[in-house]
This record gives sequence, C-alpha cells and structure tokens, in this order.
Amino acid sequence: MARTDKTFKLSYNESLKLCREGKLPSTIQGLALTLGVSRTTARKVLAHLEKNKIIERSDDGVHFLQPVKGSDFFHPF
Repeated sequence: MARTDKTFKLSYNESLKLCREGKLPSTIQGLALTLGVSRTTARKVLAHLEKNKIIERSDDGVHFLQPVKGSDFFHPF
C-alpha cells in the first residue's frame, strides 16, 4: 500500500472519531492541524466524508448528516 493511501485511511478513520464526538473542524486548515497531515490530505478526507453523506459543509460550518457506523471506517490494513 502506498504511504499516501495509508495516511489518508488513518486520517479518515480519525476524522470519523472526531465526527462521533462532534469535534470535526470545519476548515481544511483546521482539520490538517488537528490530524497532523497536509492540507491536501485534509481536503481529500473532507471530500470523502461529504461523498459518503456523513457531513455537509457550508458557510455556517459542518453539519452532521448521519451517525458514524462501524462500517464507515477503513478496516485494519
């Protein structure tokens, strides 16, 4: 597995945990700082969360559309 793929999957799983706690930063920069990853990776994570209809971003911030389920996580690799 490519390093960037592993970084993305780990970051995505961490972002799902933040969603469960209601603490997901609403900005790319904020998520990048929270996860300790690049803005590019944070952008991909937020896009994937939106694609999976877990969140919706707007000018007001992040809106959680559904609870995070175990099947939403990438499983150990």
